[in-house]
Amino acid sequence: MKITLGPIVGATTTQSTKIWFRTDEAGENSRFNLMITDPNNNIVGVDQTLWYYPVNDNVGVFTVTGLTPNRKYRFYITYDQDQLCSGVFQTFSDQLLVPCQV
Repeated sequence: MKITLGPIVGATTTQSTKIWFRTDEAGENSRFNLMITDPNNNIVGVDQTLWYYPVNDNVGVFTVTGLTPNRKYRFYITYDQDQLCSGVFQTFSDQLLVPCQV
């Protein structure tokens, strides 16, 4: 199985994000895993499992919560223990931004 679209990282907040992807084939009840690591390569939390169904047009979405504000993370998506892709994202800062005065 191969990823044909994505991964796409979005809906990112100070403590969460979502990661979308689409595959080249429909797998009945396919199981994908997501691992998140911090900048020191420590695994953050427990690996997440996504049960994927073809009714979703071969699209899977991971929802990641419990992250630290203003921190870069690396993610890895695997299928049957084969790494399909990886990427990097950063959560937003929890500091209030002051608008520019003109």
